[in-house]
Amino acid sequence: VMDTLRPVRDPISLPFKWNKPDMEVLDFFWLPPSAQQAEYTDLVVVSTQGIEVFRLSLEQGVAKSHKAYPATVRLCWVEPITGMVLVCTGPRTLQPFDLMAKSAKMPKFDLVLDSDQVIQAFDVSVLPIYDATYCIHADSINNRVSLRNISHPAQGT
Repeated sequence: VMDTLRPVRDPISLPFKWNKPDMEVLDFFWLPPSAQQAEYTDLVVVSTQGIEVFRLSLEQGVAKSHKAYPATVRLCWVEPITGMVLVCTGPRTLQPFDLMAKSAKMPKFDLVLDSDQVIQAFDVSVLPIYDATYCIHADSINNRVSLRNISHPAQGT
């Protein structure tokens, strides 16, 4: 349930595709609006079951699941300005989603880690730099920082 902070209106219920009792919401944010988007707004919710985009009509007080990307998510990092979400799907595997693109799901990649090491929340950040969004991995064990262009993977790191 989402409260729109208008006391005269009822809260708007979010109809999740995955209604499992062990589902946990990890993060959420509003997608940047487009020029033709005057009657609705999009809310992104990242949970342990995946990423779901809800289209909300505040005037009508209705929320509908607009898009859903199922994934088993352990950790996530979001960049609301660019609409990028990076999810951790395994001990060293990350998958970016560009929610502003027509095809949001992007190729998975593995971070180079020691064999006994797993990705921790504080090891990774997502940050826009100029016209690209980067995954920044700070490897404190090996004293190195690596950047991976996740918005344009073909351009490399």
